[in-house]
Amino acid sequence: MPAYAEARLDTGFIEQHREALFGVDEGLRRRGLLLAAAALIPGMPGRQTADDHPDSPWSQKQAWRMNGEARQTIRLLAEGEPVEVVVTGTRPVWKLELDGKSSLLQGKWLDHRQLELQLDGERLRVAVLSAKNSLAINCFADEWLFNLPVNDASGESAAAGAGRLLAPMPGSIIALSVAVGDTVQPGQTLMVLEAMKMEHAIVASVEAKVSQIAFGPGDQVEEGQVLILLE
Repeated sequence: MPAYAEARLDTGFIEQHREALFGVDEGLRRRGLLLAAAALIPGMPGRQTADDHPDSPWSQKQAWRMNGEARQTIRLLAEGEPVEVVVTGTRPVWKLELDGKSSLLQGKWLDHRQLELQLDGERLRVAVLSAKNSLAINCFADEWLFNLPVNDASGESAAAGAGRLLAPMPGSIIALSVAVGDTVQPGQTLMVLEAMKMEHAIVASVEAKVSQIAFGPGDQVEEGQVLILLE
């Protein structure tokens, strides 16, 4: 690895070169994305409000459409990269399509943090923790953390949001790989946040200059706090 051979090391080295160091288990990545999609399906049984009635078509939230199969697209950000999972069908069985492959899903919420699923016939118990614009998934000791894209019709607002990097959930800063005045590129890891025993990379979505760093390694942060400002 050139960076290692040239001794270009810092506290963000492992996160920046995670793929080269550890490789990527595509099967495990796909499972995590499908489980996250399952947690976001509006019609999943077991999560009803006080006003919902199980027999009412208005409370089933199944993406019904006239003269066509129910279909919805669930969008996630995996390490800053957008991913789409297409969900067709209605409960009790959905078909999930991802990366040109399809899987069959059944399931229900046991409570507001646990899912009981059958994914391609395999029974799974899944722990889910949702926070503002992020979703953490745990299954059989495997853990994933995904961001949720924020829809904003205003280009100006989107650009402003890209300049304010926020904590997706409470946690501890364990690495900082930039300094004030540095110019960063889209997809570059600027900081690493540890939450729920997982490391979450805080990445830039635009080319910009670092104007302020609010926290450093060892600091505890709350969800929604501004971590880094870009200009």
